[in-house]
Amino acid sequence: MKLIPAITQKVLTQQLGELTEAGIIVRISHHQVPPKVEYELTEYGES
Repeated sequence: MKLIPAITQKVLTQQLGELTEAGIIVRISHHQVPPKVEYELTEYGES
């Protein structure tokens, strides 16, 4: 959201979900308080 200030949370969540399903990115959840989630490119996403 910091890099795309005009995007809404809903649209960002939808786009990240689609990219994850397509195998372009991987979602990494850190079980902590507050919750932390990171996204990384897969090998496919880098190509």
